[in-house]
Amino acid sequence: MPAPGPFTPGPGRYSVSTLLSAPLACCRWELERRHMVPASNDALRLIIETAPDLVETLNEFYGDAAPDGGLDKTEREVLLDLLARHFTGQSWPRTGGMDTTRRFMAALQRAMSAAGWKVDGFAVAA
Repeated sequence: MPAPGPFTPGPGRYSVSTLLSAPLACCRWELERRHMVPASNDALRLIIETAPDLVETLNEFYGDAAPDGGLDKTEREVLLDLLARHFTGQSWPRTGGMDTTRRFMAALQRAMSAAGWKVDGFAVAA
């Protein structure tokens, strides 16, 4: 096993993925157009950075993107699932009918509002 270096986590340490500002802006734009406004960029960054694979993908493909470009479908769905699991403990429903979607959106809205996010009844799925 190699000795821990500046980029190799040692015992009791873990590697941290840092989301760049351009991909963060794309994520925020994507959410704002769905009427889900994070309490702050830091709050959004903390949630996204719990998924290192997503951070790596976002940094790679959106590192120099314009902040008003949004995300492609795959990254958007991963972001929405990540937020859904963070706030409700379940993935974003893509099947199950209107009753399932309504119950999910009500739970998501309550949890996000309690965390200081601005969410209105017009928040929509991908």
